[in-house]
Amino acid sequence: MTNKRSDPEKTVPEIDRILSSPGASNWIKDAIRSACRRDPVDAWKDANLLQLILKNRMDDVLQGSHARVNDYRYDGGSHV
Repeated sequence: MTNKRSDPEKTVPEIDRILSSPGASNWIKDAIRSACRRDPVDAWKDANLLQLILKNRMDDVLQGSHARVNDYRYDGGSHV
């Protein structure tokens, strides 16, 4: 589904700040632009899934150093 707004990136002040920040990575800027062109519910669900995947990968990488973060509980979205 496509968001019908003409410029969804400008609807949330945080988005504009991140996109204009020289300190923000190109990866996150590209992800935000891509997500803003999508249905916001679908984008949110996919972002939650990505967060879970990246958190699990981080845990695996850090496991040898005994560094852990709090458990994130995924809500079981339909796209798994």
